[in-house]
Amino acid sequence: MKRWIWFFGGFVFALGLLAVLLFGTLQYLKRQDITVEPPRLDYTSEAFPVQDRVARFEQPDAAADSGLVRNVVLFLADGMGTSMLSATSALEHGPAGAFGFERMEAVGLMRTYSANDLVTDSAAGATALASGYKANNRMVGATADGPVESIAERLKAQGFAVGLVTSSYVTDASIGAFAAHVANRDSTQRIARQLATSPMDLIIGGADYSMSPDVLELARSSGFVVSNEIGFPQTAPEDRLLVTLPGRSFFGYAGPPLEDVTRFAFERLAATGRPFFLFIEQEETDTAGHRNNLGRVRRGMVELDAAVTAGLQLASDEGDTLVLLTADHDTGGVGITQGKYRLGEAIVHWLTTKHTSQYVPFFAQGPGSHHFEGIFDNTEVPSRLANLLGIGPFPSPVRPDSAEME
Repeated sequence: MKRWIWFFGGFVFALGLLAVLLFGTLQYLKRQDITVEPPRLDYTSEAFPVQDRVARFEQPDAAADSGLVRNVVLFLADGMGTSMLSATSALEHGPAGAFGFERMEAVGLMRTYSANDLVTDSAAGATALASGYKANNRMVGATADGPVESIAERLKAQGFAVGLVTSSYVTDASIGAFAAHVANRDSTQRIARQLATSPMDLIIGGADYSMSPDVLELARSSGFVVSNEIGFPQTAPEDRLLVTLPGRSFFGYAGPPLEDVTRFAFERLAATGRPFFLFIEQEETDTAGHRNNLGRVRRGMVELDAAVTAGLQLASDEGDTLVLLTADHDTGGVGITQGKYRLGEAIVHWLTTKHTSQYVPFFAQGPGSHHFEGIFDNTEVPSRLANLLGIGPFPSPVRPDSAEME
């Protein structure tokens, strides 16, 4: 009897060992380490001059459309990759439904890799969208060769009213890429001081320790009207305004509903009578994606949809305003692996708590929207906008003097 017990025990042990070996082998085959070569085109090298790069990115009818657009509203859904969009759209609206912004007239896909990684972070992703240059991860408004001018800075210099809005901290890397230049996104105090002395007309974001009393006083001395209240101050349209808002329900998320902020910012810039550029970031999609919190991702997407819908309604009244929606990268790689929508049941899996390299969607509505169809790189966006706005060649050359980054 004991012999059979020993035999049976050995047999079970052998089966267990075989199962472990088989599982390990499958996991090894599933995950393969691949050697990745860097991009063949170095967007910041002398071998690929800026003017050649701009010409390469122009579409055949670009010259004919120069100056076609007066105003631009650029929405950025931080972390909204194609997987996040498709999953939340199905869960919120069913298989045949869609978010309102999914019906925008032009749709494309955008590549997001950074200068030193297939997977970008928000700093490099926003820098590419703002300046037309690939940057290393963590760099804000700069490349390894020096600071780079953003489309917002160029437009402000040419008489446009410019507003920058985020539901994250006001010193967040995404908003910083349009008005600041630092080598590391963690240098939030430097970002804060650069925002405080920037020429922007409107800056709205969450308050953090970097916006210290000294920085706020610096902003006042630079001509900003400063407010830290939930309600928006009723000042003259020509007043430059810096609003730092208290946090909402969880870390990294601030201010009133994004739809309200969108309406306030749009109407305020329009009231100046000047052409304007407005950047609006939804942060919750990224913050919740990092936590694999599907409920908060869905909430962020619903709020984003309401904000974009408001922007589209306001833009339709203007008639010469281009509205864009995209993302800096994907966060989490969320996907539905089984969905019985008639029962209201779905099985959802997350790939990671970090970013992924997948393409992100790009939506456009208004004059010149067809310039954002197809598959293109994030560095192509500002040069196309510069042409549509009629402000001359873009991007500008890198400024080798890095004194402003110190």
